[in-house]
Amino acid sequence: MRIQPVFPYFLRMKLNQQDAAMREALREGFKRHYLGLASLYLEWLRSQEAQEQQAGIFACKLEYENLYNALQLCLEQQETVDIFFCLFQYFLQINDIQSNLKLSEFVCQSQAAYPASLHTGRIGLEIVMAQDRLACCYLETQKYTQAKAAYQQVLELFQQLTGVEERQKQLGMATTYHQLGRVAQALREYEQARQYYHQALDIKIEFSDHYSQADTYHQLGIVAVELRQYEQARQYYHQALDIKIEFSNRYSQARTYHSQARTYHQLGNVAQKLREYEQAKLYYQQALDIFIEFRDRSSQASTYHQLGRVAQELREYEQARLYYQQALDIYIAFRDRYSQAITYHNVGLLAKAQENYAEARVNLQTALEIFLECQDDYWAGVTRENLAQLPD
Repeated sequence: MRIQPVFPYFLRMKLNQQDAAMREALREGFKRHYLGLASLYLEWLRSQEAQEQQAGIFACKLEYENLYNALQLCLEQQETVDIFFCLFQYFLQINDIQSNLKLSEFVCQSQAAYPASLHTGRIGLEIVMAQDRLACCYLETQKYTQAKAAYQQVLELFQQLTGVEERQKQLGMATTYHQLGRVAQALREYEQARQYYHQALDIKIEFSDHYSQADTYHQLGIVAVELRQYEQARQYYHQALDIKIEFSNRYSQARTYHSQARTYHQLGNVAQKLREYEQAKLYYQQALDIFIEFRDRSSQASTYHQLGRVAQELREYEQARLYYQQALDIYIAFRDRYSQAITYHNVGLLAKAQENYAEARVNLQTALEIFLECQDDYWAGVTRENLAQLPD
Protein backbone atom coordinates (compact mmCIF):
# COMPACT_ATOMS: atom_id res chain seq x y z
CA MET A 1 0.00 0.00 0.00
CA ARG A 2 1.14 3.55 -0.75
CA ILE A 3 0.29 6.76 1.10
CA GLN A 4 -1.40 9.33 -1.15
CA PRO A 5 0.65 12.58 -1.29
CA VAL A 6 -2.36 14.63 -0.17
CA PHE A 7 -2.34 12.89 3.22
CA PRO A 8 1.16 14.00 4.42
CA TYR A 9 0.38 17.46 2.98
CA PHE A 10 -2.78 17.59 5.11
CA LEU A 11 -0.80 16.50 8.19
CA ARG A 12 1.88 19.16 7.60
CA MET A 13 -0.79 21.84 7.35
CA LYS A 14 -2.25 20.65 10.66
CA LEU A 15 1.22 20.62 12.20
CA ASN A 16 1.86 24.21 11.14
CA GLN A 17 -1.15 25.24 13.18
CA GLN A 18 0.60 24.10 16.37
CA ASP A 19 2.78 26.46 18.41
CA ALA A 20 6.56 26.56 17.90
CA ALA A 21 7.35 24.57 21.05
CA MET A 22 5.05 21.75 19.99
CA ARG A 23 6.48 21.68 16.46
CA GLU A 24 10.03 21.56 17.82
CA ALA A 25 9.15 18.76 20.24
CA LEU A 26 7.59 16.75 17.41
CA ARG A 27 10.62 17.30 15.18
CA GLU A 28 12.93 16.14 17.97
CA GLY A 29 10.79 13.07 18.67
CA PHE A 30 10.64 12.27 14.95
CA LYS A 31 14.43 12.53 14.64
CA ARG A 32 15.10 10.33 17.69
CA HIS A 33 12.57 7.75 16.53
CA TYR A 34 14.28 7.36 13.16
CA LEU A 35 17.76 7.35 14.67
CA GLY A 36 16.62 4.30 16.62
CA LEU A 37 15.07 2.65 13.57
CA ALA A 38 18.18 3.38 11.46
CA SER A 39 20.31 1.59 14.04
CA LEU A 40 18.01 -1.45 13.85
CA TYR A 41 17.83 -1.42 10.05
CA LEU A 42 21.63 -1.18 9.76
CA GLU A 43 21.95 -4.20 12.06
CA TRP A 44 19.61 -6.14 9.76
CA LEU A 45 21.44 -5.02 6.61
CA ARG A 46 24.75 -6.24 8.05
CA SER A 47 23.28 -9.48 9.34
CA GLN A 48 24.69 -12.86 8.35
CA GLU A 49 21.12 -14.10 7.86
CA ALA A 50 19.68 -13.57 4.39
CA GLN A 51 16.15 -13.04 5.77
CA GLU A 52 17.30 -10.24 8.05
CA GLN A 53 19.19 -8.60 5.18
CA GLN A 54 16.03 -8.69 3.06
CA ALA A 55 14.02 -7.25 5.98
CA GLY A 56 16.53 -4.39 6.23
CA ILE A 57 16.26 -3.67 2.50
CA PHE A 58 12.45 -3.75 2.64
CA ALA A 59 12.33 -1.45 5.69
CA CYS A 60 14.73 1.12 4.19
CA LYS A 61 12.82 1.16 0.91
CA LEU A 62 9.52 1.66 2.72
CA GLU A 63 10.86 4.28 5.14
CA TYR A 64 13.35 6.07 2.88
CA GLU A 65 11.65 9.49 2.88
CA ASN A 66 11.28 9.49 6.66
CA LEU A 67 14.87 8.38 7.19
CA TYR A 68 16.14 11.03 4.77
CA ASN A 69 14.08 13.78 6.43
CA ALA A 70 15.41 12.76 9.84
CA LEU A 71 18.95 12.82 8.43
CA GLN A 72 18.36 16.38 7.24
CA LEU A 73 17.35 17.35 10.77
CA CYS A 74 20.54 15.79 12.15
CA LEU A 75 22.66 17.74 9.68
CA GLU A 76 20.84 20.99 10.39
CA GLN A 77 21.50 20.51 14.10
CA GLN A 78 25.12 19.38 13.40
CA GLU A 79 24.63 16.11 15.20
CA THR A 80 25.32 12.43 14.47
CA VAL A 81 24.71 11.12 10.95
CA ASP A 82 24.08 7.49 11.91
CA ILE A 83 21.11 7.50 9.54
CA PHE A 84 23.48 8.24 6.64
CA PHE A 85 25.46 5.07 7.31
CA CYS A 86 22.22 3.07 7.32
CA LEU A 87 21.09 4.54 3.98
CA PHE A 88 24.57 4.10 2.52
CA GLN A 89 24.48 0.39 3.40
CA TYR A 90 20.99 0.13 1.92
CA PHE A 91 22.10 1.55 -1.43
CA LEU A 92 25.17 -0.67 -1.26
CA GLN A 93 22.98 -3.75 -0.78
CA ILE A 94 20.76 -2.91 -3.76
CA ASN A 95 23.79 -1.93 -5.89
CA ASP A 96 22.64 1.68 -6.44
CA ILE A 97 26.01 3.45 -6.65
CA GLN A 98 24.66 6.69 -8.15
CA SER A 99 22.22 7.23 -5.27
CA ASN A 100 25.03 6.55 -2.81
CA LEU A 101 27.23 9.11 -4.56
CA LYS A 102 24.51 11.77 -4.48
CA LEU A 103 23.74 11.04 -0.81
CA SER A 104 27.43 11.10 0.19
CA GLU A 105 28.05 14.41 -1.59
CA PHE A 106 25.05 15.94 0.18
CA VAL A 107 26.22 14.77 3.63
CA CYS A 108 29.86 15.86 3.12
CA GLN A 109 28.79 19.29 1.83
CA SER A 110 26.54 19.72 4.87
CA GLN A 111 29.27 18.62 7.28
CA ALA A 112 31.67 21.14 5.73
CA ALA A 113 29.70 23.80 7.63
CA TYR A 114 30.41 22.14 10.99
CA PRO A 115 32.67 24.31 13.21
CA ALA A 116 36.24 23.14 13.92
CA SER A 117 35.25 22.41 17.50
CA LEU A 118 33.14 19.49 16.27
CA HIS A 119 36.02 17.84 14.39
CA THR A 120 36.85 15.72 17.42
CA GLY A 121 35.55 12.60 19.09
CA ARG A 122 32.58 10.77 17.66
CA ILE A 123 31.30 13.60 15.41
CA GLY A 124 34.82 14.16 14.05
CA LEU A 125 35.14 10.46 13.32
CA GLU A 126 31.79 10.49 11.52
CA ILE A 127 33.01 13.37 9.34
CA VAL A 128 36.04 11.28 8.36
CA MET A 129 33.85 8.23 7.74
CA ALA A 130 31.45 10.20 5.52
CA GLN A 131 34.39 11.50 3.48
CA ASP A 132 35.61 7.92 3.16
CA ARG A 133 32.19 6.82 1.82
CA LEU A 134 32.29 9.66 -0.71
CA ALA A 135 35.77 8.60 -1.86
CA CYS A 136 34.52 5.03 -2.20
CA CYS A 137 31.67 6.22 -4.45
CA TYR A 138 34.12 8.12 -6.66
CA LEU A 139 36.23 4.98 -6.93
CA GLU A 140 33.24 2.78 -7.79
CA THR A 141 32.07 5.24 -10.47
CA GLN A 142 35.60 5.36 -11.96
CA LYS A 143 36.15 9.02 -11.02
CA TYR A 144 39.71 8.24 -10.03
CA THR A 145 41.05 11.80 -9.73
CA GLN A 146 38.27 12.74 -7.30
CA ALA A 147 38.69 9.43 -5.46
CA LYS A 148 42.41 10.00 -4.94
CA ALA A 149 41.84 13.56 -3.70
CA ALA A 150 39.04 12.42 -1.38
CA TYR A 151 41.14 9.62 0.13
CA GLN A 152 44.06 12.02 0.65
CA GLN A 153 41.59 14.27 2.46
CA VAL A 154 40.56 11.30 4.63
CA LEU A 155 44.22 10.76 5.61
CA GLU A 156 44.56 14.43 6.58
CA LEU A 157 41.37 14.32 8.62
CA PHE A 158 42.56 11.21 10.46
CA GLN A 159 45.88 12.89 11.31
CA GLN A 160 44.06 15.94 12.70
CA LEU A 161 41.46 13.92 14.59
CA THR A 162 41.53 14.07 18.39
CA GLY A 163 39.47 12.40 21.07
CA VAL A 164 39.74 8.99 19.39
CA GLU A 165 42.00 6.16 20.50
CA GLU A 166 45.23 5.80 18.53
CA ARG A 167 44.58 2.22 17.42
CA GLN A 168 41.28 3.20 15.82
CA LYS A 169 42.94 6.13 14.02
CA GLN A 170 45.84 4.04 12.75
CA LEU A 171 43.62 1.23 11.48
CA GLY A 172 41.43 3.82 9.79
CA MET A 173 44.51 5.17 8.04
CA ALA A 174 45.48 1.61 7.07
CA THR A 175 42.10 1.21 5.37
CA THR A 176 42.64 4.50 3.54
CA TYR A 177 46.10 3.44 2.32
CA HIS A 178 44.47 0.22 1.11
CA GLN A 179 41.87 2.23 -0.83
CA LEU A 180 44.53 4.51 -2.31
CA GLY A 181 46.17 1.31 -3.50
CA ARG A 182 42.94 0.40 -5.29
CA VAL A 183 42.85 3.83 -6.96
CA ALA A 184 46.48 3.50 -8.12
CA GLN A 185 45.70 -0.03 -9.31
CA ALA A 186 42.74 1.24 -11.36
CA LEU A 187 45.08 3.83 -12.93
CA ARG A 188 47.56 0.98 -13.71
CA GLU A 189 50.14 2.58 -11.41
CA TYR A 190 51.06 -0.83 -10.05
CA GLU A 191 54.25 0.02 -8.17
CA GLN A 192 52.47 2.89 -6.43
CA ALA A 193 49.58 0.55 -5.62
CA ARG A 194 51.96 -2.00 -4.13
CA GLN A 195 53.56 0.72 -1.97
CA TYR A 196 50.15 1.80 -0.60
CA TYR A 197 49.15 -1.81 0.11
CA HIS A 198 52.36 -2.44 2.03
CA GLN A 199 51.79 0.74 4.06
CA ALA A 200 48.33 -0.60 4.93
CA LEU A 201 49.70 -4.05 5.73
CA ASP A 202 52.45 -2.70 8.00
CA ILE A 203 49.89 -0.87 10.16
CA LYS A 204 47.55 -3.88 10.28
CA ILE A 205 50.40 -6.14 11.37
CA GLU A 206 51.63 -3.61 13.97
CA PHE A 207 48.15 -3.33 15.53
CA SER A 208 47.38 -7.07 15.22
CA ASP A 209 44.44 -6.64 12.84
CA HIS A 210 44.91 -10.12 11.45
CA TYR A 211 41.47 -10.39 9.86
CA SER A 212 41.69 -7.33 7.60
CA GLN A 213 45.17 -8.32 6.41
CA ALA A 214 43.41 -10.83 4.16
CA ASP A 215 41.90 -8.07 1.99
CA THR A 216 45.29 -6.44 1.48
CA TYR A 217 47.01 -9.74 0.63
CA HIS A 218 44.17 -10.32 -1.84
CA GLN A 219 44.80 -6.96 -3.53
CA LEU A 220 48.56 -7.55 -3.60
CA GLY A 221 47.72 -10.76 -5.45
CA ILE A 222 45.78 -8.81 -8.05
CA VAL A 223 48.70 -6.41 -8.54
CA ALA A 224 51.10 -9.35 -8.92
CA VAL A 225 48.82 -10.80 -11.62
CA GLU A 226 48.86 -7.48 -13.50
CA LEU A 227 52.68 -7.55 -13.33
CA ARG A 228 52.59 -11.21 -14.55
CA GLN A 229 54.20 -12.40 -11.33
CA TYR A 230 51.86 -15.38 -11.12
CA GLU A 231 53.63 -17.46 -8.49
CA GLN A 232 53.88 -14.39 -6.25
CA ALA A 233 50.18 -13.77 -6.86
CA ARG A 234 49.32 -17.34 -5.92
CA GLN A 235 51.28 -16.95 -2.68
CA TYR A 236 49.43 -13.75 -1.76
CA TYR A 237 46.04 -15.33 -2.54
CA HIS A 238 46.79 -18.35 -0.38
CA GLN A 239 47.83 -16.04 2.47
CA ALA A 240 44.50 -14.25 2.10
CA LEU A 241 42.56 -17.51 1.87
CA ASP A 242 44.24 -19.02 4.93
CA ILE A 243 43.17 -16.03 7.04
CA LYS A 244 39.62 -16.09 5.68
CA ILE A 245 39.26 -19.81 6.36
CA GLU A 246 40.72 -19.37 9.85
CA PHE A 247 38.19 -16.68 10.75
CA SER A 248 35.30 -18.46 9.08
CA ASN A 249 35.99 -21.61 11.07
CA ARG A 250 36.48 -19.71 14.31
CA TYR A 251 33.47 -17.42 14.16
CA SER A 252 31.29 -19.00 11.44
CA GLN A 253 31.15 -15.57 9.80
CA ALA A 254 29.04 -15.63 6.65
CA ARG A 255 30.76 -12.51 5.39
CA THR A 256 34.15 -14.20 5.70
CA TYR A 257 32.86 -17.30 3.94
CA HIS A 258 31.51 -15.14 1.12
CA SER A 259 34.83 -13.32 0.89
CA GLN A 260 36.59 -16.65 0.37
CA ALA A 261 34.70 -16.92 -2.92
CA ARG A 262 36.44 -13.84 -4.27
CA THR A 263 39.82 -15.35 -3.51
CA TYR A 264 38.84 -18.68 -5.07
CA HIS A 265 37.83 -16.67 -8.13
CA GLN A 266 41.25 -14.98 -8.26
CA LEU A 267 43.07 -18.29 -7.75
CA GLY A 268 41.09 -19.51 -10.74
CA ASN A 269 42.35 -16.51 -12.67
CA VAL A 270 45.98 -17.33 -11.81
CA ALA A 271 45.53 -20.97 -12.84
CA GLN A 272 43.93 -19.77 -16.06
CA LYS A 273 46.91 -17.48 -16.78
CA LEU A 274 49.20 -20.46 -16.26
CA ARG A 275 46.97 -22.55 -18.59
CA GLU A 276 46.07 -24.92 -15.77
CA TYR A 277 42.51 -25.02 -17.05
CA GLU A 278 41.13 -27.91 -15.03
CA GLN A 279 42.46 -26.34 -11.82
CA ALA A 280 41.02 -22.99 -12.90
CA LYS A 281 37.63 -24.59 -13.51
CA LEU A 282 37.69 -26.11 -10.01
CA TYR A 283 38.50 -22.78 -8.31
CA TYR A 284 35.86 -20.90 -10.32
CA GLN A 285 33.24 -23.51 -9.46
CA GLN A 286 34.09 -23.19 -5.75
CA ALA A 287 33.62 -19.43 -6.04
CA LEU A 288 30.38 -19.78 -7.99
CA ASP A 289 28.87 -22.22 -5.49
CA ILE A 290 29.36 -19.69 -2.68
CA PHE A 291 28.06 -16.75 -4.74
CA ILE A 292 24.93 -18.74 -5.58
CA GLU A 293 24.47 -19.74 -1.95
CA PHE A 294 24.56 -16.07 -0.93
CA ARG A 295 22.44 -14.97 -3.90
CA ASP A 296 25.21 -12.62 -5.03
CA ARG A 297 24.13 -12.37 -8.67
CA SER A 298 26.53 -9.55 -9.46
CA SER A 299 29.58 -11.64 -8.50
CA GLN A 300 28.16 -14.72 -10.18
CA ALA A 301 28.33 -12.88 -13.50
CA SER A 302 32.11 -12.42 -13.54
CA THR A 303 32.64 -16.06 -12.54
CA TYR A 304 30.28 -17.29 -15.25
CA HIS A 305 32.24 -15.12 -17.69
CA GLN A 306 35.56 -16.63 -16.63
CA LEU A 307 34.15 -20.16 -16.79
CA GLY A 308 33.13 -19.29 -20.33
CA ARG A 309 36.68 -18.28 -21.16
CA VAL A 310 38.06 -21.51 -19.71
CA ALA A 311 35.53 -23.58 -21.67
CA GLN A 312 36.47 -21.63 -24.79
CA GLU A 313 40.16 -22.42 -24.27
CA LEU A 314 39.23 -26.09 -23.90
CA ARG A 315 37.19 -25.79 -27.13
CA GLU A 316 34.01 -26.69 -25.27
CA TYR A 317 32.19 -24.09 -27.34
CA GLU A 318 28.58 -24.82 -26.46
CA GLN A 319 29.41 -24.84 -22.75
CA ALA A 320 31.28 -21.56 -23.20
CA ARG A 321 28.29 -20.02 -24.96
CA LEU A 322 26.01 -21.06 -22.08
CA TYR A 323 28.32 -19.54 -19.48
CA TYR A 324 28.65 -16.29 -21.44
CA GLN A 325 24.87 -16.00 -21.79
CA GLN A 326 24.42 -16.53 -18.03
CA ALA A 327 26.95 -13.75 -17.39
CA LEU A 328 25.34 -11.47 -19.95
CA ASP A 329 21.84 -11.93 -18.51
CA ILE A 330 23.08 -10.75 -15.11
CA TYR A 331 25.06 -7.81 -16.51
CA ILE A 332 21.99 -6.66 -18.42
CA ALA A 333 19.79 -7.02 -15.30
CA PHE A 334 22.25 -4.87 -13.34
CA ARG A 335 22.73 -2.42 -16.25
CA ASP A 336 26.48 -3.00 -16.16
CA ARG A 337 27.24 -1.75 -19.66
CA TYR A 338 31.01 -2.07 -19.53
CA SER A 339 30.94 -5.71 -18.38
CA GLN A 340 28.36 -6.42 -21.08
CA ALA A 341 30.88 -5.15 -23.63
CA ILE A 342 33.60 -7.52 -22.40
CA THR A 343 31.22 -10.48 -22.64
CA TYR A 344 29.87 -9.45 -26.05
CA HIS A 345 33.50 -9.24 -27.18
CA ASN A 346 34.17 -12.79 -26.01
CA VAL A 347 30.95 -14.12 -27.55
CA GLY A 348 32.11 -12.53 -30.79
CA LEU A 349 35.47 -14.31 -30.59
CA LEU A 350 33.66 -17.56 -29.78
CA ALA A 351 31.48 -17.20 -32.87
CA LYS A 352 34.59 -16.39 -34.92
CA ALA A 353 36.27 -19.60 -33.69
CA GLN A 354 33.20 -21.52 -34.86
CA GLU A 355 33.37 -19.68 -38.23
CA ASN A 356 29.97 -18.10 -37.58
CA TYR A 357 31.13 -14.75 -38.91
CA ALA A 358 27.75 -13.00 -39.07
CA GLU A 359 27.15 -13.64 -35.35
CA ALA A 360 30.73 -12.67 -34.58
CA ARG A 361 30.29 -9.33 -36.35
CA VAL A 362 27.05 -8.50 -34.51
CA ASN A 363 28.55 -9.21 -31.08
CA LEU A 364 31.86 -7.47 -31.73
CA GLN A 365 30.04 -4.42 -33.13
CA THR A 366 27.85 -4.29 -30.00
CA ALA A 367 30.97 -4.51 -27.83
CA LEU A 368 32.68 -1.74 -29.84
CA GLU A 369 29.73 0.64 -29.44
CA ILE A 370 29.74 0.19 -25.66
CA PHE A 371 33.54 0.56 -25.39
CA LEU A 372 33.29 3.85 -27.32
CA GLU A 373 30.41 4.92 -25.07
CA CYS A 374 32.60 4.14 -22.02
CA GLN A 375 35.57 5.93 -23.63
CA ASP A 376 37.80 2.84 -23.40
CA ASP A 377 40.10 3.44 -26.36
CA TYR A 378 42.24 0.36 -25.65
CA TRP A 379 39.42 -2.20 -25.83
CA ALA A 380 37.75 -0.30 -28.66
CA GLY A 381 41.01 -0.71 -30.63
CA VAL A 382 41.23 -4.43 -29.83
CA THR A 383 37.62 -4.94 -30.92
CA ARG A 384 38.13 -2.99 -34.15
CA GLU A 385 41.13 -5.19 -34.94
CA ASN A 386 39.05 -8.33 -34.44
CA LEU A 387 36.27 -6.92 -36.62
CA ALA A 388 38.78 -6.15 -39.37
CA GLN A 389 39.97 -9.76 -39.35
CA LEU A 390 36.49 -11.15 -40.13
CA PRO A 391 35.89 -12.28 -43.73
CA ASP A 392 33.47 -10.14 -45.73
